[in-house]
Parts: sequence; C-alpha cells; structure tokens
Amino acid sequence: MFSAQSASDALERLRIRYIRVIAFIGLFGTALGMFFQALQDMQQLEGVNLSIFVGSLLFIGLCITALVLVNAGYTRLAFILMSLGLVITAAGVSGPALPLVAVLALILSAVVGSTLTYVTVNILILLIGVHDIYQIAQSEGLPLDSLFAQIMISPRLFTVFISLIVLALVSLTVRYFVLSAERTADNARRSAELLRTTAEVGRVTAGLLNVTELLARASELIRDGFAYYHVQVFLIPEGSSTEAILRASTGEIGQQLLTENYKLEINTHTVVGRTLLTGEPILTRDTDPETYARHALLANTRSELAIPILDANRIVGALDVHSLRREAFSPNDMQALQIMANQLGTAIRNARLFEAQNRSLQENKRLFVESEARLREMQRLNQQLTKRTWTDYLEERRRLTGVTLEQNLLLPESQWTDSMIEATQRRQPLARRDANRQVITVPIVLRGEVLGAIEVEPDEPLREGDTVEMLKAVAERLATSLENTRLLEETQAENAQKQRINEIAEKFQSITTVDELLRVTVTELRQSLGAERGSIRLGTIAFETKGASL
Repeated sequence: MFSAQSASDALERLRIRYIRVIAFIGLFGTALGMFFQALQDMQQLEGVNLSIFVGSLLFIGLCITALVLVNAGYTRLAFILMSLGLVITAAGVSGPALPLVAVLALILSAVVGSTLTYVTVNILILLIGVHDIYQIAQSEGLPLDSLFAQIMISPRLFTVFISLIVLALVSLTVRYFVLSAERTADNARRSAELLRTTAEVGRVTAGLLNVTELLARASELIRDGFAYYHVQVFLIPEGSSTEAILRASTGEIGQQLLTENYKLEINTHTVVGRTLLTGEPILTRDTDPETYARHALLANTRSELAIPILDANRIVGALDVHSLRREAFSPNDMQALQIMANQLGTAIRNARLFEAQNRSLQENKRLFVESEARLREMQRLNQQLTKRTWTDYLEERRRLTGVTLEQNLLLPESQWTDSMIEATQRRQPLARRDANRQVITVPIVLRGEVLGAIEVEPDEPLREGDTVEMLKAVAERLATSLENTRLLEETQAENAQKQRINEIAEKFQSITTVDELLRVTVTELRQSLGAERGSIRLGTIAFETKGASL
C-alpha cells in the first residue's frame, strides 16, 4: 500500500539533494574560478585581487557549512545560508558569471524556500539586475529618462534585460512545478490517509459486534485519520421516525453530549436532521447563516458534513463530521466518508442481528433453565408420590413383601440380605464374588424411587458385565410392570367397590319402610366391609352452649 508520508518524504529528499548539489557546484565552481583567476593574474603579472580571493574563500566556507548542516538535519538553516551566499555573490560578480549565480539562487529559492523567501530572493536578484542596467547606462553615458528605449538600442543593456526576463521565466517555471509537485504530494498523502483510514474502519467494524463499542471506535478512527475537529454518529431508534439519538461522539465534548443523552428531531432545522429526512449528504459552513445551526458546545466548527447511514434502502442514522476549516471536505474526503458510512450501515445491521440473536439465546437459556427446574420439581413430586403410593400399597399387603427361588422351590420371604440393602442405598448394581459363590444385586427403581431389589446367585460364574446389564433391563421392566399391576389392582378394587355400591342401591329400590331400609343398609355394610359392629341413627341432637339451642 502507498504510504501516507512517501510522497512528502520524497519531495523533502529532493530538496536536500538539491541543496547538496548547489553547495557542491558552488564549492567546486568557486575553487575552479579561483584557480583560473590566479592563472590569469600570473600571466598578466598582476597581484592577487584580495577582495575576490577573500570573498571566494568565504563562499567556499559557506558551502561547506551548508553541507554539514544538511547532513545534521538542519535543512532550513542550510538553505538560508546558501541563498544568502548566492545573493551576495550575485551582487558582487558581473559578466557571464552573474546569470549562472542568479539562476542557482532563484532555483534554490523556488525549490526549497517558502513563499516569502522565494519572493524576497526574486526581488533581490531583480534589484541586482536593475542596478547593473543603471551602471551600464551611466558608463555608456546614456540618458536615464529614456532608459527603456536605450535598452532596445544598446547591446549590453539588451543582454542584461533579456537575462532578467529569462531568469524570471526560469524562476516562475521552477516554482510552478515545485508547487504542483507539493500539491500532488499532498493529494497523494491525503488519498493514502483516506485509503488507510477507510481500510482500518472496515477492519474494525467487521470485528466488533457491539453497536456502542463499534460506533465509538469508528468515530475515533475517522477523527484521527482525517484530522477532523469532531465526529459523532446518530441512530434512529427502532420504531421511531421523528428523532435521532446520539450514540457515539469524540472527545470531552462528546462525553458531555452522551451524558446528557443528546437527541435531535428529524427536520430541516439541523444538518443531521436534514440528512436523515432527505437521505442525502449535507455540507454546510459557518458562512451559510440561513442553513447552518451550530451547537453551543461545538462553537469552533467552521464546516460540517452529515452523511446518511443506510441499511439497504432504509436510513438508520447519520455520520456527522465537524472541521475547523471551511474548505475541509474535498470530493475525495466526501467519497471516503460515504464509503465509511456504508460500512457502518452494514456493521450496524450485523451487530443488531447479533444482539437480537444473543437476546434470543439468553431467553432460550432462561426458558430452558425454567423448564429444567419444572422438570426437576415434577420428578421430585413424582418420586414423592411413587414413594407414598407404594408405601401405602405395601403396608396394606404385608404378605407380599418378597419371594425367593431356592432348589426349584418358590418361598415367600421378607428378609433382606446385606447386598440388597447396600444396592438399594447406593441405587447402583452390586456384584460380589468369593471363592465359592457369585452374587449380583440390582435395585428396582421407579421414577427415582427404590421399590426393592433383585439378587441372583448363579450356580456357575457368569460374565459380570453382561449379567448386570441383563438384570438392570429386567429390573426396569419389572418396575414398570409392578406399577401397571398396582394401578390395575386399584382400578379393579374401585370397580368392585362401585359394583357393590350399585348392588346395595338396587336393594334400596324394593324396600318400603324406613326401619327395613336401615336394617338392610347396616347388614350390607357389615358384609361388604367385614365389620363386627355397625349402627345408624336418625334424628337431631340439641346442643346447649351458654343457653343457646342448636
């Protein structure tokens, strides 16, 4: 991916290289000029021009100093020294060397300098050129009041004038291309930042499933990645179409707004309200008093952009971005923010679906826990009912407490062995083996309640696992059959009782006197119930309580 700083870094490296090139050119050019000047002075048997020699040495020292500063990272200071040295040199030389030095100074200021520095260097070079024109005009005795006309006549003046025009064109051309390169680098850097921030927002929104955390993180990324003043997100509550609630907001101001549970109406009075109403991005500036309504806490805002957040074709919220600059939102910015708003719409839908599924899962868990609790309660009640029912049943039929098969004889027996007692207490099968015998005991369990136990002592040792499993299966079937048989006996007893009642009632039909009816009733009840004594009384009894008769 293209780095956000690569373009500007490349331009800065070019500036450093150019300063070095100018410094090396000045260094070697001055040294070479000193060498040829010395040869010329020697041929003409003239002494060394001390001012030129000292000036050349100073310029060489200036170039070396500039190289040292560049290597140390002081690029601006090196540029100032080189520009100053070239301007002073241009002011001190004449002839063919002047255009060369002036070109170096102008190009250096155009490439490295700020606007003020660039204009200053150009004015100085222009003044040097104008000064040379006046000197030439005075040396040739030309009238100064018609200097422009004399420039067209005098070859020397015309040459200097054309040189100034060429220098101005070179300076403007270089400056234009440098500014274009800077704008291109800035645009490239901005595009890279937009791309990086968009990718980061997409990555974060894809990984978060909590709406609050998702919107807060995305708002911070957009604010930091785009260097905006303030970013916030409004969402329309489910089932509402008249207001939007602030769900995410950056900085201390955002925390204050969130604490106040800030909300706004969906209408044309605010930027966000218009966006939610129309479904279109709205860009306003503080210079638009008719369309711009600024919040008191966001007084520093100079421009605001609101972009709708869509879920398919439905508006679910708005991304609200504030900047301290009036022209902060370029078409690239708006396009990138629109992409991020679309990403937020998809992420919000996914997060809401996840939250709905999570709520449904929690509700299902709650219902499952409640069902388990009810099931355990039903099992406990069934166990209690089974225990009470069979306790009553066995107490009524004490003769049916057990049976033992021994030497092909079935014998009634109520004695419990130690193995039976242990197996019923543990509610688990029990297998014991000694030198002469093998005993396997399995409890009889119905609805969690122990009804009894089965104990088997085979003549020959059997496979313990298979025998236990078979006895467990038999015990389960026996428990069910015992319960069914008990219910059948109760049903038969109830039917027999009903039939006896019906028989007694039929005998009532043929009796014509009260005394006979009473005698028949007592007799039938004694026979049906096996009672030794029975009696019936008719009439009322008066009870006296504190003088009152009842």
